[in-house]
Amino acid sequence: MKLITKFLTITLAMCLTANIYGQVYPQQNGSRYSLSYANIYFEVDAGRGTKVSSLKVDGNEYLFNDSTVNFYGQYIYWGSTVWLAPETENKWPPFANIDNGIYTDSIVDDTIMMFESKNERDKERDFYSLKKRFWISTYDTAIVLEYTVSNNNADPHKKAIWEPTRIKPHGMTFWAKDTEPWPSPITTIADISDKPVINGDYYWLDFDNTIDDESKFYTNTGEGWFAHVNDSNQLFIKTYENIDTTEVAPGEDEMLYWVALNHQFIELENQSRYVEIPANGTSTYRLKWYLRTLPKSMDVSAGSNELLTYTKRITDKAANDNMLYSFSNDTPQTPDIIAFPNPATDHIYFNLTTQAMVNIYSLSGSVLLSDNVNNNEPINISELGSGVYIYKIVCNNIVYTGKFVKE
Repeated sequence: MKLITKFLTITLAMCLTANIYGQVYPQQNGSRYSLSYANIYFEVDAGRGTKVSSLKVDGNEYLFNDSTVNFYGQYIYWGSTVWLAPETENKWPPFANIDNGIYTDSIVDDTIMMFESKNERDKERDFYSLKKRFWISTYDTAIVLEYTVSNNNADPHKKAIWEPTRIKPHGMTFWAKDTEPWPSPITTIADISDKPVINGDYYWLDFDNTIDDESKFYTNTGEGWFAHVNDSNQLFIKTYENIDTTEVAPGEDEMLYWVALNHQFIELENQSRYVEIPANGTSTYRLKWYLRTLPKSMDVSAGSNELLTYTKRITDKAANDNMLYSFSNDTPQTPDIIAFPNPATDHIYFNLTTQAMVNIYSLSGSVLLSDNVNNNEPINISELGSGVYIYKIVCNNIVYTGKFVKE
């Protein structure tokens, strides 16, 4: 059993919203809920689709969050939201209850913000609802975003979870090379005029030197992340479970890049696996966001080894922390893998059907224990402090999650 020790450095800024264990407590202002940690500020608006309404580093706003802009006759193109893919099946506009409806709100274990949309039919389309959870991973100063879509229909449906994030224009986007970028087949938007620069195993797309007009293209990222650095040397990274081209929604891909008309904003989009969701079942997609202010002296030009090395230090760690995944719950009932005894003192057990990978996390997202265990094999938790912990088990290609209490 491998115990990963946490080293926690507490600064005055962190102490304002985090206790000595690194837990970050949400703040509420009307329908808006926020998380602050170190130099990062993250906010969602439960009254308007629980969209991410603000994302700041060192007090500087990164998102395009002007909700007063009338774009294509609608006021929905702001912040970061969640849709369902493929777009060809879901028609337009997106499901109102999911994209811009009022969500119920709650706080879980004092640290996790949880929101749930209404379950209602939208324009004679199928029934879906969405649950969103957000919290801060203090050990790597990241925002964890978890989306769970519920298929509230009488038959199975195949869907992918789709996260469009609108940011301010300009800057450069880059990602690991996999498939060649290809224009969207479902719009009349002009093809991208100049393909991204290829430097080694990575694509580099400089907005100011490449984009001439409204453009939209798809691609598959090779390492489960993409990043964007703006004109203020602020780096935004999305990390997620890397999926194969055979697992994407029809006519779409893992990543989508869209420059809106008149260059009002850039939309950076990513999608989960395209999976069958059983009747009354769910599908979950979890990812991490990172936001950093880079040194002014850093080379942020296309192909910069300095920028890539800095980014890879973050993304390589994210890829190995077992926190990123997407899966479909094939049985909508509570999974039959349970932790016992619960509460526990020195050891905990799981009723497994075969050997499985067990990961135990703090509520802030830090990996504390990780090992392959067999059925009823004891896991030593004596060195963990008293409190609530999260476990994730991968067994027979199904992911189970739950909580237990350490006394």
